[in-house]
Amino acid sequence: MIEKNSEGIVGMITAHGYIDNPTFRGMRWHLRKTFDKIYVLDLHGNSNKKEISPDGTKDENVFDIKTGVSIILAIRKNPNKNKKEKKLATVYAYDLFGPREVKQELLNNNDVSTIRWFKLPEDTDAWKPSLKGKNEYSQGFSIVEAFTETSVGFVTAKDAINIGFTKNEVIDNINYLIENTEQEIRNKFHLKPKDSRDWKVTTAKKDAIDNFEEKKVIPCHYRPFDIRYTFYSGNSRGVYSSPQVKIMKNFLIGDNIGLVFVQRSPQNTPASYIFISNKIISNGLIRSDSVSIDSIAPLYIYSEDGEKKPNIDEFIWNNINNIAGQTQPEDILDYIYAYLHNPIYRNKYKDLLKTDYPRIPYPNNKNEFWDYVKYGNKLRNLHLLHDPIVKKPITTFPNSGSNIVKKYFFKEGKVFINENQFFGNVPEKVWNYFIGGYQPLQKFLKERKNRILSNEESDCFEEMIVSISETILIMEQMEKHFSKE
Repeated sequence: MIEKNSEGIVGMITAHGYIDNPTFRGMRWHLRKTFDKIYVLDLHGNSNKKEISPDGTKDENVFDIKTGVSIILAIRKNPNKNKKEKKLATVYAYDLFGPREVKQELLNNNDVSTIRWFKLPEDTDAWKPSLKGKNEYSQGFSIVEAFTETSVGFVTAKDAINIGFTKNEVIDNINYLIENTEQEIRNKFHLKPKDSRDWKVTTAKKDAIDNFEEKKVIPCHYRPFDIRYTFYSGNSRGVYSSPQVKIMKNFLIGDNIGLVFVQRSPQNTPASYIFISNKIISNGLIRSDSVSIDSIAPLYIYSEDGEKKPNIDEFIWNNINNIAGQTQPEDILDYIYAYLHNPIYRNKYKDLLKTDYPRIPYPNNKNEFWDYVKYGNKLRNLHLLHDPIVKKPITTFPNSGSNIVKKYFFKEGKVFINENQFFGNVPEKVWNYFIGGYQPLQKFLKERKNRILSNEESDCFEEMIVSISETILIMEQMEKHFSKE
């Protein structure tokens, strides 16, 4: 029918075998001959083939069937019906692995314009990405292979209640949850009449009544450099929808640091989705979309009595030790962190970084490893705002006033927070710098619009400027250093 009319759209849910099976080569060719654009979302879940996720975890079908499933969206928009020569369709592909709930969340929250499609080459046969440098890239180790235990970030489901700029703000919210009726709670926090499966007013209220203590209101990492407060009961489907307590407790029992990452960097992103944290993290710390999920790999795993052990795969660790000599867990983390910030690596593997968890090459020699460790250590401390240099502002804040963040904007080296007040001497490249899906300086002010910027927040903002400025410098140094090798 579409061939006859020369235009139209087909959307179908089918088995996924035709995507790359050689038997269906002719079918794929005919589909490309008929349409102008084809989008193929492979949902996998083929238990007949015993499919698993690339990181080795379970892959589930979206339906209660054994055959893998895919969605095809095929579009033809060709007003010239008499055109004899038609180019073959451009094919866009996306692979989705993981639990059923993850797949359903992506499908519920996205459409064809927000999926991170991978554009296949014009001469494609099988509708699977065939990426330059894949063999070399695959020789390294994945983040989820390097760290034995990882977890996604916590989900409160109701940040308006359980995420606050100050400790007292959270305490007031939880007390309100405890002391007031369900309807009053819905009105105050603008909640919908119908709750979700994993968060309900009644169960959240009970969790708060049974477990609330002020000492459980703790700092959390909410967005890049943006530390907030939350009441962490540790109970699922209570005040929290999903606290991810198995991993998050390792940041509460003792000192820790963790690598923050997502499975795939989005298409056309200017940065890899990598950061560092020494606190429990919110899902959404570095990703700004509804497709990816923030994960964290703690450096140490703590037992209940406070004993800690490194959360590093022994095989990978021993392989690195054989090259670099004796290393500590922090050295492994710093090596990985620096490598993921190296512009040479990011540019060389930019397409592969969009397909799965980042893979890190083993060091070529001892000197290379320790050079990366040096850069990674500096980056880690800059991003945790621990490096002494961040306490030396490069900016000014000359004008007194209300300190209320109104219309914020950048102009000629100045970041205005309202008509009269601004931070001066801010490099434009720092203002526009990305960490994950956010421009941290802009996000920091956006989150505080119509609020008074406290002295602590103003200091933090100036420290962020130094941190990002130094990060850019280090990345330039790494590019120069390692391009010679």
